Amino acid sequence: MKLLTAALTALATTHNISAFAPATKIALHPRFQTTHFMAALTQDELKQQVGYKSVDDYVKSGMVVGLGTGSTAYYAVERLGQKLASGELKDIVAIPTSVRTKEQAESLGIPLVTLDTHSKLDVAIDGADEVDPDLNLVKGGGGALLREKMVEVCADKFIVIVSLVSCEQLDWFPHLVPSEKFTVRENKNTPANSKNYKIRPHPIAQVDESKLCDGLGPGFPLPVEITPFCHQHTIRTIAALPSCEGCTPVLRMGSSSTNKPDGDEIAVTDNGNYIVDLHFTEPIKDAPKMASELKNTVGVVDHGLFCGMTTAVIIAGSDGISVKEA
Repeated sequence: MKLLTAALTALATTHNISAFAPATKIALHPRFQTTHFMAALTQDELKQQVGYKSVDDYVKSGMVVGLGTGSTAYYAVERLGQKLASGELKDIVAIPTSVRTKEQAESLGIPLVTLDTHSKLDVAIDGADEVDPDLNLVKGGGGALLREKMVEVCADKFIVIVSLVSCEQLDWFPHLVPSEKFTVRENKNTPANSKNYKIRPHPIAQVDESKLCDGLGPGFPLPVEITPFCHQHTIRTIAALPSCEGCTPVLRMGSSSTNKPDGDEIAVTDNGNYIVDLHFTEPIKDAPKMASELKNTVGVVDHGLFCGMTTAVIIAGSDGISVKEA
């Protein structure tokens, strides 16, 4: 019986750690010196490139590091564990943003602390579900939005990492920083005014270009974490907010780590709360206003709008990197 219990515990832990792990192990690509990536990289390989690069470029020995949650942040955690194991990085402590990330970090031997002992972080690394031209983000598709925001708002540098699939929307970001060292895709989808770009050493958001949008909302449902107590009342209150006009609220079911229903029970976050996903058919007109109205709603714990937290966005893909600064 003891052996069976131990086996089941190990299986559950492994499942949590691998929630965002790739289906197959990706071999490490050599750290690239320019943004000319290898052609025909898979999505997992692109995620690995940006995840590894975020740690290589922005994490130094002696830092306090915020560890995000998601399929791309998975690689940043993996890279941090590698560099600590090799001795390349030392005296690092990290703060995870979810139980899944905590378990992955522990499995890699990454020393962990909490905001209770370390309220100031040097850098936080995470993903984004959507980003608008003002660098406002939608996050929380993986269900960790409250802990992510609590940790990342305390970081001097906020690096959000995601992979890209195309470069057709670069014209939405007219103030990218020119550089001969960094190139973007040149094909039928490349906007006529696209140039070469460089990275500056400040808080960065690395984003899949499929997640760039004129306005937040239609491309990805906005997660809102709410208390279980009278949750239907809270959902109706949210839907009636002026800034949320036209949204369709959907209570997340099954696993809290995905907004796709995968069970019959209400999804419960690491904090014991529920998540309602707000579906929009039109772009959110004023993201900061919506953020304020949601935060001031009794019953709402927090929401997935991350406004004014990003200093720059890195758009990375198989053909290059571009940067949008705030």
